[in-house]
Amino acid sequence: MAVDLLHLENELFLAVDAFFQWLLSQTAAADLYAAGLYSGGELSYLVPTANTRAFLREAGTSPWSPPDWEFHLSNSVLFQQVEEVLGQGWSSDFSAYDIDPLAVRQIVHRVL
Repeated sequence: MAVDLLHLENELFLAVDAFFQWLLSQTAAADLYAAGLYSGGELSYLVPTANTRAFLREAGTSPWSPPDWEFHLSNSVLFQQVEEVLGQGWSSDFSAYDIDPLAVRQIVHRVL
């Protein structure tokens, strides 16, 4: 079954909005280095990630490695509905994933 792109966009907007509200309750906007969404090549998941300038300095992590960031996957429960919508793209035996990667990337760009 193909992913319902309109439903995906709506759920992603709600999740991103809630994540940024939560994130800004954890750190000041001026302290953020970067924030965004993280995914794999097949776009079967979208999860939040963010980092602060202070964490980069203190931890000495690479600015280009989101899995090492301070807020990687933080509060990802907010993206549960997004995961459910994306999960609709899998065939019943999970052997195939039906998604339009370009359309999903366009949705991500619009939401962010």
